[in-house]
Amino acid sequence: MRAVRLLALACVLARPQAEEVLDWDEEEPAGEDEAAAAYDCDEPSADHTSFAIAFEEAGDHEGATKAFEAAVRHNRNAHTLVNLGVFMMRRRRFLGKGEALDVMHQARTRHRTPESSKLVQENWEGLMQTMRALDIDVPERYRDKSRTGLAGLRSFSVPDPQWQAWFDGDEGQAELIARGIELDKAGDVVGAGRAFLGAVRTQTDAHSLVNLGVFMMRRRHFTEALKALCKSCDSVCPTISPAVV
Repeated sequence: MRAVRLLALACVLARPQAEEVLDWDEEEPAGEDEAAAAYDCDEPSADHTSFAIAFEEAGDHEGATKAFEAAVRHNRNAHTLVNLGVFMMRRRRFLGKGEALDVMHQARTRHRTPESSKLVQENWEGLMQTMRALDIDVPERYRDKSRTGLAGLRSFSVPDPQWQAWFDGDEGQAELIARGIELDKAGDVVGAGRAFLGAVRTQTDAHSLVNLGVFMMRRRHFTEALKALCKSCDSVCPTISPAVV
């Protein structure tokens, strides 16, 4: 029997172990119209996931959406939520109620079990990687603040003679900023923060300060972002002396 799976980057659709898999090799798959006629999304006992996969393979995205959503509605668990989340991610539907981020977050925070934990985490990380690659910001409520590690970095305004130990060689400001951008896109938040901070320590000017400030702002570290952006203004704006009356 051939297992049918949907792929989205490193993410895979999960089929509950107890769910029966249709054997497409025994007979020709029904056409889109026949499958739609045989399917009732309000039937609790229907194999909604298999119908959803059949609709997706036939190019019926509307039918697939209804079937994946029905699978969650009739049996909300980590597997059906991950399936819906991966499908929505494939359709580039990330934000909003019932979209990829929302349903994946439900699977991760409320419906994950010891058996499904690895599957849920792998697909969550794949979703985060996809959103970073597309430059889609993750709303605050979905962020895992405990894992950023940025709180452990010393402020650029605090002397730290050991900061160069983070890097190999003698990289200049431009190289460190480029490294920070690359690491941020790859999901290495701490490495990116170190690179942007290193660029400021190498050459403290508006260019390095703005890059650090914007990075910290995107990561919701507003105090450090404000410090860097205010300092960048000071570095380019002339000091205004009070008028003598």
